[in-house]
This record gives sequence, structure tokens and C-alpha cells, in this order.
Amino acid sequence: MTSTNKNTHGIRPCSFVRLLSFLALFSIASNQLLADDFRTVALTGQTAAGLPQGNIFNSFSAPALNAQGQTAFTSFLKSGGTTSNGVWSEGPGTLSLVASAGGAAPGTPAGALFSSFNSYVTLNDNGRTAFYGYLQHGPGGVGNLDDEGLWAQGDSGLALVARLIDSSPGTSSGEYFITIGPSTSSSDQPKLYSFTNSNEAAFVGDMGGTTSSLGHGIWVQLAGATTLLVRSGSQAPDAPDGVTLGQFNTRPAVSDGGKFAIYTPLQGASAGVTTANDTGILVGAPGSLHLLAREGEQAPGLPVGTHYGQFITLPAINSHGDVAFSSTYAQITAFQFSGLWANKNGVTRLVESGDMQAPGASAGIKFQFVESEKINHSGDVAFLGYLQAPTGGAAPSVADHGIWKEVNGQLQLVARTGYFFSQPTDPIDVKTGTPVPGFPADSGFFMFTQYVFNAAGQVAFTASATGGNGIWAEDRSGVLRLIVRNGSVIDVDNGPGIDLRTVSTIRFAGSSGNDGGEASAFNDAGQIAFAAIFTDGSQGVFVSNIATVPEPAASAMILIAALSAARYRRRPQTDN
Repeated sequence: MTSTNKNTHGIRPCSFVRLLSFLALFSIASNQLLADDFRTVALTGQTAAGLPQGNIFNSFSAPALNAQGQTAFTSFLKSGGTTSNGVWSEGPGTLSLVASAGGAAPGTPAGALFSSFNSYVTLNDNGRTAFYGYLQHGPGGVGNLDDEGLWAQGDSGLALVARLIDSSPGTSSGEYFITIGPSTSSSDQPKLYSFTNSNEAAFVGDMGGTTSSLGHGIWVQLAGATTLLVRSGSQAPDAPDGVTLGQFNTRPAVSDGGKFAIYTPLQGASAGVTTANDTGILVGAPGSLHLLAREGEQAPGLPVGTHYGQFITLPAINSHGDVAFSSTYAQITAFQFSGLWANKNGVTRLVESGDMQAPGASAGIKFQFVESEKINHSGDVAFLGYLQAPTGGAAPSVADHGIWKEVNGQLQLVARTGYFFSQPTDPIDVKTGTPVPGFPADSGFFMFTQYVFNAAGQVAFTASATGGNGIWAEDRSGVLRLIVRNGSVIDVDNGPGIDLRTVSTIRFAGSSGNDGGEASAFNDAGQIAFAAIFTDGSQGVFVSNIATVPEPAASAMILIAALSAARYRRRPQTDN
């Protein structure tokens, strides 16, 4: 991995000209900044690693990042080379080619070749990647029914995990995969698979066959062999006879220890399944799954007679097997309340409910709805929450949501919409949102899109704010910092030169607790990976270290600049 040689604040005291450039950038208009403490992984115009000259990077997907600060991504190349696109990873220690269009596809018939790749790539802490790929029609006898699959790197290199119309392991003779993930219609849609630090790949699939009707299942690759974990139509664990599992349509969350958390529909009218109890959360290891929670059961931490409703989003799991999940639990007029629960060491407790005061909001402002829960390696949880009106009867506004986290048992606000943004007619807590770091004082967040929660309890997220979009993250002292935004001016030269470019668009791989098999762009050390498109049309992949250190005071930055200037002024006298 190449390390940056830029110092903490972009100051290079050996050059007075560069110092003046730094000071000029430091005083640039508030919609720009000098993004420092980062390294450039790849730029458009460079020769693609592992390919002959003439194969030039032309665009990049949002990169994944692992604990070592290594990245993995897909890239399309300029026409005229030997291939059109591929998958690259720094897992081997330097940026290397994993697979390319026109290259042989492991595990397929002789002659079969890759044609393209899904933009969603995972990278584990061992430097191994997993990706969804597409095959060329013709070579190796590949047609339009068997031209997609999931591949992952293991101890023996890149291997096929599953491919369309291959026999589906653990099922009846004649059954085969007809989809892997929820849709095969778009190469840009992330496939529903997980990939852990133990090289375990798990995925959702649909089955077809000449002797059976369509079925659904979840498979996992363990020790190089793909096996069936659970399938629709089978008896639901810990449920009365006749209650069976329904269609799986979300990816399984999987821990490094091979434990799973799965959202599942339930079916079986003759066994008492109704719309009031037809969803559940399965957890456990292969062969020992159990029903952790079921719609209609008493909800822990809430008054007797208050039951789980619909489970909202994919449950989250960490490597200890701790699980976090959210559920509706009551209905007020046309609007539902929901809560968040965490299960640790077999005990489920309430983290948040609609009856709780929202930290960081005025007295009396409570949660109404939560989603997108994460759980990190430490067992702390984070979530995206929406606030209810003071009357409790109005729908939550898009301007009234934020990200909260519970660390060491303390629930706290990370960032919230509404700062000088809420309209006078908005019933919620007007003008009390989170100030936007790096933006003018009257700016406010108005939409959070993706976020990652690391083991240190830090949150990184993408958001829209008045005047622009960007990535923000808490540093190690808990201070929220701007990482990069549209309008940022950054130096893309890793060496002593200066190559300043202005950011137009940012790509970020969010939605992870760093412990459940998802791709993440924010590691436990506080490093952040992102792809940027610049105003001149060029693109790059970068790793930022801004969130690995505490927030420096502005006065300290000025002092550093002054001392550097003084040292430069003294140097000619010393040299003479």
C-alpha cells in the first residue's frame, strides 16, 4: 500500500511558494477546502494495473475499504485497450488486477470469459474480494441463461461461488439457480451477498427446475464448498408445526464466526399465520438457526400487550453474534411508531422507542420511526431516526431526521437535519439541527443517504446540505468533520508536486457496521475511501485519514503556517 507523504495539513515548509498556496487555499470561499491527510489510489489517465500499456483507467465505482486501508473497486477503461473493464484490489499489498473483461472465469466451462462486473465489490480484512460478474455469450457455450455468477477470493485464489442454472446445492435433483440476488436486470444494482473476514460468502437465490416449483433460499460458501443454509417452504425454527419460511428477498447478515441474521416472511394459514404474525428474525449458525423475534410477540421494554409489528430493515450482526433489529410496534391514526432492539448474550433489550426523548432535540421531541440499524464489533448500535410532531399525530417531515448512536449505553446524536433549514410551518423543533462542518454558518443538513458505524464508535455518512453534498465523519475525539464535498479543491499528487482539482461528484460505499459482511468505505481506524469526479472530467480513488485524528483548532493551523513561514525565512541565513 502506498502511503501519503503529505503532512497533516498540506503544508510543505521546504517551499515558500507552496506555503503561500496553502494559505490561499485555506482562505478560499467557504464552499471549497483543501482536502488533506489522504492518498491517491488511482486516477483516470493512468495505465490500469496488471494490464498492458494502452489500457487506461476511465471511471471508478465507489471503492470498498478494509482494516489495513486497502481498497477494491471496479473501473471502466478507455476504448482502444485490450479490455473494457475490470476489478482491482490493493489486497495483495499493491494495486492489482483481480479479474478483467475478456479474462478466464474460474469455475466455468473451458473457454468461458468475463464480459463485465457489478459495481458493488466487497473487500475483507484479509485482502480478499468478492464480486458479481457477467460472462460473454458464446465462448465456453455460455448463453443468456447461465451468463451471471458470484466469485470470491479464498485461500486457493479466485473461485466461483454460484452461477445461474448451476445445480443449487442442498436441493432436489433438477433444481438450479435462476437468480442470484433480487434482480439480474442491471449491472449497477448491488447483488444481495455478504463476504466476511473468514472468506465466507453468503447470498440469496431463486431456484427453478423441471420437477419442482420455484423456490427461494440462502446459501453460504464455507471451506470452499457452497451449501444450503435455509430455504423457503421449510419448517420455521421455534414455531408451531406447519409454520414455514417464506420468500427471502434480503441478503443475510453474516458474522466472521459463521453466524447469521436473516429477515424472513412466515407462511401457513392452517398453522395460525396471519398478517399480524407473518414475519420474523432468524439468527444462528448453519444447522442451529432459531427464531429470535416474531411479529405479534411481546416487545421487550414496552408495556405489556405491546407487540412487535413488521420488521423494517435487514437485521445487523457482529462477529460476536450480537444482533440489532427494528420493528413497528403500534399504530397511531395512520402513522406507525417503531423501535430498535439489540440482542446480546441471548438477552434482547430495547434501545429506542417512539416514547423516548430524542437526544439533541428540544424537550418533548420524541422518536417516531427508525431504520437502517447497524451494530459494530463492540456491540454498540446506530440508526437513522425520524422525529414525531409534538402532538404525536403528524407524519414525520423529511427535514426532521438524523443519525443517532448508542455507545457504552449512552444514546447520543451524531447529526440531524433542520439547522436554519426548517420552514416556519414545520411542526418540529425549528432551527435546532446540526451545524454543517465546512459550510457557511446558516447551512443545514436536509438528507442523509448512507452511513457506516465503525468499532471505535465513529460514524461516517454522506448527506445533502444547503449548498452542496459531501462526506462527513466523526474523528477519534467525536468531533464531526467534513471529509470532502462538491467544490472541494484537492491535491491528487502523492509526491512532491501539486495537482489541484475541483470535486464535482462523490461516490461512497456506505451502509455497514463493519462486521456483517457488507462492503464498507470507513474502517475501524477511521480511514475513509471514496471516488471523486472532478470538474475537468477526470476521476480518482482516494483514502482519507482526516477522521483518524482529533479536530485541530483553527488557531493551531494558523500557528503551524506561521512557524513554517518563519522557519523558511530563517533558512537562508542558516545556509549562508
